[in-house]
Amino acid sequence: MYIGIPAAFLGKYGISSLFRSLGAYFEAPHLVQIGDWFTSPLGVFVSGAVLIILYVILFSIGINVYMRLQLYLFILASVGLVAILVVFATYQGSMADAFNLYMSKLTGHPDAYSAVLQGAGPAPEAPGFSWHSTLSATTWPFTVLGFSIASAYIGGEIKGANRAQLIGMPGSLVYSTVWILVLVWAVVHVAGLPFLRALDTADLQSLGIGFTPTFAEIGAMLTSNLLLILLMGVGFLLWTFAWMPIYILTTTRNLMAWALDGLAPGKLSAVSDRTHAPVWSIGVSGLLGLILLYVYAYTPSFATIAGFFGQVFTFLLTSVAAIVFPFRQKAMFEASPINWRLGGVPVLSILGAISIIGLGLIEWAFLNDSNSGISVAHPTMLLINVAVFLSGFVYYGIVRWIRSRQGIDLGLVFQEIPPE
Repeated sequence: MYIGIPAAFLGKYGISSLFRSLGAYFEAPHLVQIGDWFTSPLGVFVSGAVLIILYVILFSIGINVYMRLQLYLFILASVGLVAILVVFATYQGSMADAFNLYMSKLTGHPDAYSAVLQGAGPAPEAPGFSWHSTLSATTWPFTVLGFSIASAYIGGEIKGANRAQLIGMPGSLVYSTVWILVLVWAVVHVAGLPFLRALDTADLQSLGIGFTPTFAEIGAMLTSNLLLILLMGVGFLLWTFAWMPIYILTTTRNLMAWALDGLAPGKLSAVSDRTHAPVWSIGVSGLLGLILLYVYAYTPSFATIAGFFGQVFTFLLTSVAAIVFPFRQKAMFEASPINWRLGGVPVLSILGAISIIGLGLIEWAFLNDSNSGISVAHPTMLLINVAVFLSGFVYYGIVRWIRSRQGIDLGLVFQEIPPE
């Protein structure tokens, strides 16, 4: 699922906002029309499909090629963030004037800023501190930051993984969090919370504004420097290139593991002698991504975080496993390099308990946030999450029955963790 959604964001938010910014700069309506096309279902699907196919080819060539390309794209995307920060931090003008000038070129609306504020209605009174609102807000950064662990899927393919993973996982969290905080401050400082709130709540379609600008596009409104506009727009869309491939990697490694365990066709564990890439698993992952990209592009009710409740639940199960592992597999735990204890209690179990508390609060926030798309108030997608989770048990039962008819006991596969 999360191969298709990041791929959709390339056209829906990245390419579209870049072309609108260039259309406003050059006062070229055809560039604006190109940007608008990339927000259409067909534009979202085509751009996302090209991205998925590109990375399927790259991964099939070999992971080293991907790693080198990813490094260059990461650097360029980070330069784009620096450009955005510089533009916001040095802007001395009026947000209203910048927004009106930009929108007048795109829509012909003479005072779009006031129209947005009026369209949102009276500003609500500040409700004060709320634990519910705070916990609900934490779910959004977690949808991305929670997957800082994704590199564990390729831990065996990384040189010096013991050190690299300990630096990379928390390091990526710190890097991302710092940028989130800095950019939020910069955007709020220039645009102001009332206007940002209005952009979120006003019916922009009825105002003749067919899109909600991203923070990179708001940055493009604040400068007439073409180089900065390009750095912000291109850098912003390149974060899709950093995000989406991770899900191809994780899906591919899952399929390989299932095949090696006898839970999937053996072909999915086949590795190319020339490129050392699991080409069949990569191809199937790409196909699944294309299918879910199509569903997302053409199904308005398919929320961005529609499957996230189920994903967090799998994290919860892993946390439970972390608690009981030192006791259920005592010999294996004692022989491991992380058999640390605190007051006689395994540190792994302590971390598992802390994780359960945090993940439980996130699940609670999803269930009680009517805007999450997977809340109790709107249970359709929640029920789909439950059905997908339960389907795993059905699938395992069917495969285990088939393997038992072949004289293979799948239960033996899971009695010991492989050395990897």
